[in-house]
Amino acid sequence: MNLSKLKETNTYIIIYATVMVIIVAFLLAFISSALKPTQDANVLRDTKNQILISLNLTGLKGEAVDRKFAEVVTDTIQVDDKVVYQASVEGATKYVLPVKGRGLWGGLWGYISVDEDKQHVYGTYFDHESETAGLGARIKERWFQEQFNGKPIFTDNPQQVALTVVKKGQSKAETEIDGVTGATLTSNGVADMVTNGLQSYIGFLAGGQASGCKKPLNERCGRCKAGMACPEGESCEAESCTEVEQN
Repeated sequence: MNLSKLKETNTYIIIYATVMVIIVAFLLAFISSALKPTQDANVLRDTKNQILISLNLTGLKGEAVDRKFAEVVTDTIQVDDKVVYQASVEGATKYVLPVKGRGLWGGLWGYISVDEDKQHVYGTYFDHESETAGLGARIKERWFQEQFNGKPIFTDNPQQVALTVVKKGQSKAETEIDGVTGATLTSNGVADMVTNGLQSYIGFLAGGQASGCKKPLNERCGRCKAGMACPEGESCEAESCTEVEQN
């Protein structure tokens, strides 16, 4: 059988297609592997930038993000299965709390920074997977996020987060933020993400009010480091603070 006739057979077509698929798959795998370190670095830098934006530090790009993050983020605190970022902005301590939620079409996520007293919001950053452009996607715009700046987290009950998002034009309390017009379900998703997200840190937010720990962060016990009160009858000024961490 000559070559021209061989090319007309099903066997040739199958072999040719199989070889091409293997070659293309190998090339894609090689390219993906080669680009992975760069992709991972870009993802990490984007995360750092989101945290900085929640601290009202905007307009940074490239290596400037890495430098500013290293400058202001001074420590991380483990709160249950979550990580809180401790930062210093213009000499004042802030805490950045990651939150996650669900919008109309997909996932929502963000970062909420709070003042040292853990009673008020300092700044926020929100993003989404696939909310509607011009509607729900507007939660990523600064005008929406900046509505949270300075808002109280609690009202009369220090154990229950009151901060939330309501329908545009219906905010009455100081803890209520106007949602996005025409994006009720996305706004509801942000409301749940903010209220329930912060509530999941209640031991850190509310407990931190009473701990009164004066030791440097790296010398505190596990409870005080998480913002919780010291055990009854013990003081963070005493050596017992270290003993608590071991227990």
